[in-house]
Formats: sequence, C-alpha cells, structure tokens
Amino acid sequence: MQIYLAYRSAYFPNARFIKAFNEESILSWFQKNWEVFTKEGAAESKEYIEVLGTAIYGFPIWQIDDEPVPSKPKDFLELKSIIEKYIYNNEISGNENCLKVLTDDDEIELAWFMFTEKYKQENIENLQVWFSEEIPTDFGIKGQKLDAGKEILPKGNQEGCTYFISCPIYDSANFEDLEGTYKIENIRLPDFLNHILTNRLTYADEEAYTSTLNEINYIKHIAKKTQSKDLREVLDIFSRKPITALQDTAYKRLSIEELLKMELSNKEEKSILNYSEHFCEICINTLGVFYNYWILFDDLWVEKNQTLARSILRFGESWEI
Repeated sequence: MQIYLAYRSAYFPNARFIKAFNEESILSWFQKNWEVFTKEGAAESKEYIEVLGTAIYGFPIWQIDDEPVPSKPKDFLELKSIIEKYIYNNEISGNENCLKVLTDDDEIELAWFMFTEKYKQENIENLQVWFSEEIPTDFGIKGQKLDAGKEILPKGNQEGCTYFISCPIYDSANFEDLEGTYKIENIRLPDFLNHILTNRLTYADEEAYTSTLNEINYIKHIAKKTQSKDLREVLDIFSRKPITALQDTAYKRLSIEELLKMELSNKEEKSILNYSEHFCEICINTLGVFYNYWILFDDLWVEKNQTLARSILRFGESWEI
C-alpha cells in the first residue's frame, strides 16, 4: 500500500511538495523512521532528508526541557499526541487515513500532511493538483463552467468564463488570507487582456476588499505601460516583477523604464510562467525568498480537466486537503 507525505510551502515555486512511500500505514511509517526523527540534530542529518525528500519546518521530534525523547508510538492516537506535543504546530487534526498539521516559521504559514491511498481515492477532487507535476494544457470546444468563484464585473460580451486563483505572500497570514477563486463571466483567457484594458473592474460584492483586483489591475497597468496586446508578453513581465512590494498600487507612480528595471532577487531561483491558450500558471520568486502563485484558466480548459480544476479551486481557498 502507498502513503503520501505532502508539504504546502511558499518556499516551493508551485507551493507544494509530495512524496510517496510503500508502507502499510502512517503509524508504521513513523515507527520505521522513529530513530531518524528523534536523534540529536535530526533536521540537519543526511538520513532525514533522504527519508522526507525535503526539509519540513519543525518536523523532527524535539526534546522538551529535561523530558526524555518519546518512545515509538504504539497506536495512532499516541502518535498524534506526540506530534501535538513535540513537533512545532498551530493545529493538528485527522485520523489513521489523513493527518493534517498546520504550522509556521514566523514568516509564513506552512502545512504538512500524511495520507493513505484510500484517502487519496476518496478525496481526489481536493488532491489532484498535488499529483499534477506538469499541469496539462489540452482543452475542449464547448466549455464547462464551474459552480464556484466570486464575480468580478463587468461581464464580457462573448462566451465562456475565466477563473483567477491568487496565492501570494503579503504577510505571515498567507493561509488565513487565501481569497479563493474570482471569475469574469462571458470571456475566455484569449480575451482576458482586452477585457481588463477596456473596462473598469469592480467586485460584484460591493463590500469585498481583497488583493485580487489589485493584482489584475497590476497586469492591466503593465499592458498599458508597454502598449502590449499580447497576454503572454504581459504575463511574462508580471512574472518577473515583485508584486509583494507593489500591493498598495505604488506601481502606478512608476514609469515603464522604472518598472522594467525592477529586480526580483539576487538568488538563483527564477520565476516561472507556464502559458498556454486557455491555462496559465505563474510562480513569482519575490524578495529572494518566497514564491507568489497564481493560476488563470477558462471553461474550455475545465471541459478537459474537470477534476483538476476543482482541485485547483480547493487549493486556492483552503490550506487543508
């Protein structure tokens, strides 16, 4: 049987990491690797990285004051109790089929999960995006709308619907502040840029106050400044400019020369733009540390990727799987 370790962190370009293990249960996996997680200096050990595949903040079993390191748990309830006491966390929940741990490293919120194949199969609409290392770009011809998303006005005057999922890092409450999905009815992604350039966008909910509209208006600003009608070209510039520093519309005071000279970071990590006609994924390396993450797609892409589309919506609205 397979079990899975999943880690949601903005230190990854697409905010997620997952690794599969051939193991009987979550409990037996912890029992098998207990010495690796409890020995002194566990987080810096070669064995720790080999087991997990990545470093997870707070994951080793920390010794508390003068208490001895806990022995291997005999059942799942004991395991959960040990994790709650000895592993740094803000919230822990779950059962033998899925363990969910919310944590933080002071700078940002993080979450890690252990779940079974059974849980995966029963919750694939939440989990599909975790198993899509390369998101497919194929699309249909009729379109399939999702019964989800908060509306941005005005609507377009064509067919379809475009969805915008926003997961940036503006402060340490990045999970708490997830805004979910926004949509613009009656346009598709190839018409998105022209629509936002020729309209003053507002929220359908007059009381809404989120960063999403500001992010879309930043895309609009880049298009105006560059006089580009090519969405891919505009999003390529967007993917290389740190919106974290521009969330209060300060970008409007910049000339195009100043905008294009802005540097992301000195680090080797680069931003990523995965663009196709009806789907776009943007990972922006910002402040040299975090990745801001956006996805845009329309109903034609949904038609061919319905389970994955619903999984992406879930990813944009909640830290939980």
